[in-house]
Amino acid sequence: MTGALDWLVPLGVLMAGTMLNVRLTGRWPLILGWVGGFGAQAVVRWDVLDHSLVAALMPMTGVAFILFTNYMITDPGTTPGRPRNQVVFGVTTAAVYGILVAWHVVFGLFFALVITCMLRGLVLVTAPWCGQALAEGRRRVAGRVGSTRPSSTAGVDGAR
Repeated sequence: MTGALDWLVPLGVLMAGTMLNVRLTGRWPLILGWVGGFGAQAVVRWDVLDHSLVAALMPMTGVAFILFTNYMITDPGTTPGRPRNQVVFGVTTAAVYGILVAWHVVFGLFFALVITCMLRGLVLVTAPWCGQALAEGRRRVAGRVGSTRPSSTAGVDGAR
């Protein structure tokens, strides 16, 4: 293919895959954080390190970026569930990618995701507020599962 089809086909695949992914996994904040962060790291590398802006943005037009965006970074088993945390995860992955590219590390997309997942695991294990939040969530779930009393008896046969 030549001309406009060179970029229209990947754009169409990206849009179709993103729509399916958004509807099935609800990871649209993660996708927006990742794509926005990717663009931002390209601009920072262009401004600070004097890299070519076009070259820094070029990976966004490739099949590897499309597959990564739709199927690797949005994995529900390894990414946060809350929208704010999804955005942070996506932006962090993009920032790590930018650092790896500046250091001339190949396979930066894959390594950036692995490093971000490791950082997330480290935060979840070591941060006191994360541990407290997880413990509170477990207590709430255990309380709901172990409860046998009805939620409300008001209004049933005149009982109050």
